[in-house]
Amino acid sequence: MPLDKWIEKLEDNIFLVKICRSSCPVAEVSGVETYTPHSILYIIYLLITGQIQWNNENTFPLYMCQLCGRCNRQCEGFPFTDIIREARYETYLKGNVPPKIRQAILDIEETFSKWRKNLKKDLKGIEGEGGDTILIPGEGYWQYPDKIKKAIQILQKFYGNISYSLEKDHETGVHLAILGDINSLKKKANMVINDLETYEEIIVMDPLVYYVLKFIYPSIGFELESKIKSLIELLHDKRNQLKFVKIGERVVYTYPYEIILSGLEKEAKGLISSLNWDIIEPQYKGKSAYPTGSAGFFNFINKDIADQITREKILMILESTGSNILITNSPWEYSDLKESSSEHNLIVYDMLELVKVDE
Repeated sequence: MPLDKWIEKLEDNIFLVKICRSSCPVAEVSGVETYTPHSILYIIYLLITGQIQWNNENTFPLYMCQLCGRCNRQCEGFPFTDIIREARYETYLKGNVPPKIRQAILDIEETFSKWRKNLKKDLKGIEGEGGDTILIPGEGYWQYPDKIKKAIQILQKFYGNISYSLEKDHETGVHLAILGDINSLKKKANMVINDLETYEEIIVMDPLVYYVLKFIYPSIGFELESKIKSLIELLHDKRNQLKFVKIGERVVYTYPYEIILSGLEKEAKGLISSLNWDIIEPQYKGKSAYPTGSAGFFNFINKDIADQITREKILMILESTGSNILITNSPWEYSDLKESSSEHNLIVYDMLELVKVDE
């Protein structure tokens, strides 16, 4: 992924994108100018043109972006997050990853290991093999065995026999894709592809993992021939054959950025609106706040800023919508908001919690 391809675009736009500063939650909360989107892009421009060195100090601001995508929308589709993500890949290849980021990846993997260990206890005995369709929960759902159980029940309703194995937990390397460890990501991708290519259809629960499998893997040379489908698409397509819990007339939906990235925006919103609920979109400084980041992996880089972003997000939701009921189909947003929701009287639902299944 040569970064040189971005030089012309950066030269044409580098001084025209300062308007995006007001949309950046990290810059807003931290007050650090170096963490603004246009400053990060300028640093990347200086790095790839050789005007500054690739070293730990100069590359650290690249990781102070939570890839929420607000700046992309604010500046009419300028690919901030694509450029930043690819610059992180280059940083790994050059061996200039700041120690704090390397530690963050180790901390994330330790957390994943704990989730997976607990998951195997909670879901023991429900493995299924032999189906042409396999369920991939994705790392974000490893912490929620009850939601995986419900997803399995839903799939059994429509597919009968499905495959799901706790031994093959299919760690996709989603954190590596976001934080840029390209070499480790390729190793993960190779293992996942070799195991999944025998299935006709792959249903993915976590939309961020869906994005990695469907878009990031091919960009680094690994493409699944199997049909990849998000559980969000399945719920949308089968919504007339499902029953849902009614929770209120007015609900908030925030468009997690992985939904936008994955092209699932239409299905996500269509699923909720088809249930005759009034969907309210939060406003940020008088404009639509979507897409909004949930500070997911950013929690492992700067917990203080991540917590403040979450508090600001909750207040933005409550103040701009007048509703305290939020639905999400991102496990990352769900866990992030759920942790802080009680003190602010925000009720957070994962979409799966609203699907009724036969006992």
